[in-house]
Amino acid sequence: MPPSEYLPLIGGKDIDFAADERAEPMRVLLMRHWNTIVDRFVRAGEQGYAFDPIVLQHDGRTARANDWVVRFTYGMQIRMDGWRPLTEDKKNGGVLAPFL
Repeated sequence: MPPSEYLPLIGGKDIDFAADERAEPMRVLLMRHWNTIVDRFVRAGEQGYAFDPIVLQHDGRTARANDWVVRFTYGMQIRMDGWRPLTEDKKNGGVLAPFL
């Protein structure tokens, strides 16, 4: 999915990543984060283990990662056809197990 499709979903109506110079630092950080996640998934798959995020409890009730996971799976659903090969892959599909 190209950034031009997902950045408006992140910024909503308030941030125009394509036209607003002030949004450039945020776009750079988002792309760095995106690439870090991709790299970790790839390395986890190559090494044959599932990606296990660190989940911390907040106030003894809700894990802080929950909000992130909800948005991540929302992003997956936008392009589920693109994720299907990984979700159905018996060898590497386990990297998504913590999110599903």
